[in-house]
Amino acid sequence: MKSKLSSMEFRKIFHPWYERNRRDLPWRRTHDPYEIWVSEIMLQQTQVERVKEYYARFLKRFPKVEDLAKANWEDVLECWRGLGYYRRARNMHKAAQVIVKDFRGKFPMVYEELKKLPGVGSYTAAAIASFAFGEKVPALDTNISRIFERVFGETWKTLKPQERFAFAQKYIGDLSSRDFNYGLMDVGALICNARQPKCEECCFQKVCSFKQTPVYKMSRVAQGLAFADGEGVDAPGRRRSGKLAGDLNSIKVAAGVLIHNGKILITKRPKGKPLAGLWEFPGGKLEAREDERQCLKREFMEELGIEVSVRPPFYKTDTEHEGTQVRLSFHRCSLLLGEVKALEKQEFRWVNPSELRSYQFPEANQEVIEILEIKKAMFLH
Repeated sequence: MKSKLSSMEFRKIFHPWYERNRRDLPWRRTHDPYEIWVSEIMLQQTQVERVKEYYARFLKRFPKVEDLAKANWEDVLECWRGLGYYRRARNMHKAAQVIVKDFRGKFPMVYEELKKLPGVGSYTAAAIASFAFGEKVPALDTNISRIFERVFGETWKTLKPQERFAFAQKYIGDLSSRDFNYGLMDVGALICNARQPKCEECCFQKVCSFKQTPVYKMSRVAQGLAFADGEGVDAPGRRRSGKLAGDLNSIKVAAGVLIHNGKILITKRPKGKPLAGLWEFPGGKLEAREDERQCLKREFMEELGIEVSVRPPFYKTDTEHEGTQVRLSFHRCSLLLGEVKALEKQEFRWVNPSELRSYQFPEANQEVIEILEIKKAMFLH
């Protein structure tokens, strides 16, 4: 179903709702591009309530971009520890140095220039440009994209990615870009959510293609699933990663058998996460456009602070967890650089192959343990 709506009608529909229901969040009380940038990077892959605490602490430690640029990586990591996805912090550190060196500590003021900074993609660049400098660009995060898909139906779905940006941009109209982006983010987070939209409470219900469609199959954009790391799906820039092509209920997971000095590294699932209390070989879900090798190198760095080499898989298996098919691959890994640290406060141990059966692993790991017990050559360099 197609929906036709002018920018003026669009404003009249949602802006009064936003005036009554806007969320009061710390990063919305500033126009400082540095403070906005910090919040947007933190909000990737992380829930809003959790970010609030880290945001305040980070800005207290690094109040200006110059403070972040001249800081040691270890100090930045210490302040970020617990948020996960440490590559975000590394890119922030690099970008801060670029801003100080190439821009004399002043953020680029336009969308196209902001995109050139390390770790700043289209969404983050649009967020900084609109919230800090008032540039009329749409910050197409998951929430805003979902609203446009639902309201405009087939009109939106047939657009190419670059066309969607221009399509959404014209609906800013005479609104400030802050109100446009923050307002739609709030509609998406509070009303038009991915799994259980509150259509009867939505300001768009009378013009929404989604609401008018009797039977609607939720699109890939509106769907998500959680596994292992327990992350949600609605924060800005959050990736629906690791899914198998053509199967919305399947994900890919890589596990690394790190062998060093004849022993194997194992870690324990912390409380509050799926499979809590069980031991495992470190690893995680594949992110978008990531292969198993890239996934494991990232996971070992983010969670354990070490660089590893990754070999092709020596064992693959499919299993199921809470209705989700999980395709597991196990890879022999070697330590290249660093010393293991529990960056996520997880328990870890170096064990001999003969000791593995003393620890409780998920069922899918049992055949791997047998292989490790039998294939002694795996422990020879």
